[in-house]
Amino acid sequence: MKKENKIILLGIMVSLITACGSPDSYYEDAIKKEGYIPFSTPLASAGVGTIIQGGPEALRVTTRPERCFPNHMGPNVPTQLRWVTDTNLPSSYESFQLGFGVDLANILAAGNPLVNLNLGYNQAKNVKIEFDGASIEYLDEAALYYYYLSQMGELCREFLKDSPFILQALRIEKMKFSFFNSSGVQISLSPGTIGQIMSIGTGVKWSIEKGQSLSINSPKYIGYQVGFMNDVRPGRIGWYAYKTKNNEFDFQEVKSLVPVNLGSKEQYLK
Repeated sequence: MKKENKIILLGIMVSLITACGSPDSYYEDAIKKEGYIPFSTPLASAGVGTIIQGGPEALRVTTRPERCFPNHMGPNVPTQLRWVTDTNLPSSYESFQLGFGVDLANILAAGNPLVNLNLGYNQAKNVKIEFDGASIEYLDEAALYYYYLSQMGELCREFLKDSPFILQALRIEKMKFSFFNSSGVQISLSPGTIGQIMSIGTGVKWSIEKGQSLSINSPKYIGYQVGFMNDVRPGRIGWYAYKTKNNEFDFQEVKSLVPVNLGSKEQYLK
């Protein structure tokens, strides 16, 4: 796959192209069209295996991903529970306007926040964002089946009886920011200027390119699907949700070639 095919440009042309709807709605629509739920709240952990509670508008992390879905069972013994593949967002969402303000702050805060915007900074009026390297993080369900039956502890099994978890996650590998003033002139950047514009999280990899653009080289999770297990088929996923309905996860039953009555999700949540 060519690199240019993986670039997602969330536009923001200084020419201020007029369009209907708010800028963040275009961002969310692009994620939904890929079959994922946009993150609406900040989460310290947002990757595959994160056990969650609450609804899509108020997610709460119960455990970090590696607590119940570890990468290794022991030294040099991988679980192979996760795998990642490249993807693209729809080309129709490659470019749109975004001002320096609340819309941008909300987009950056959702999912796993890598940076926090300083809304008090009054020199920047518009921002151009390039999202490079879209990928999907999957849970390997065959590996999960083996791990659940032979290795997973009783405490994690107990949590999974009545809590959903992130089954797939849509993420961006790199973000690039360019800032413009009210005259449309690009703002020169330095570590001091960056400190005025935003705060960057601990451990986040970043660099300034040619004194003009800020690059964030740590993955950011922007969308997700949730899965739900039950006791009828131990180690297997019974329901999943890739969209919401009435501010709740719209769970769909996983269909099998051999009919299996899983009952209802609600009976396991009681």
